[in-house]
Amino acid sequence: MTAPDQFKDRLPLVRTYKQGEIYLADDKYVSTNLKKFFGWEEKLKRPIIILEDDDSNKNPHAQVLLVAPLTSTSPPTTLDIPIRQGTGQIAEDSVIQISLLFPIPKKCIGDYVGEIPIALKEQIRKHLLKKFGIIPLSP
Repeated sequence: MTAPDQFKDRLPLVRTYKQGEIYLADDKYVSTNLKKFFGWEEKLKRPIIILEDDDSNKNPHAQVLLVAPLTSTSPPTTLDIPIRQGTGQIAEDSVIQISLLFPIPKKCIGDYVGEIPIALKEQIRKHLLKKFGIIPLSP
């Protein structure tokens, strides 16, 4: 047995995340002020969608990911995207809150829920371009 093979089973598993995947994340990393302002209930886990591009997600030195929360209790803003129950295996009609992006440590991302279809990923990319002023908001 070679030295690297000898320790292979002791190395931590490194999860690779993909843009458009939905996970449950530790709710303590979502701002308390955001929760109060938007009337979000306190949860142990909150659904989030990965927004970080796939190349950045593969970087083992990057310890955080850019995500957006999903909520079923807030109406969408002009930047947010409604998502139907079952899409990406979500349990109920929700909103992808592009208006409320936040970074989250990878270690706080929990169980995999599902992945959204390519057409919805493209819609998210357009909304991100609008959010950062790269393309104007349509009236």
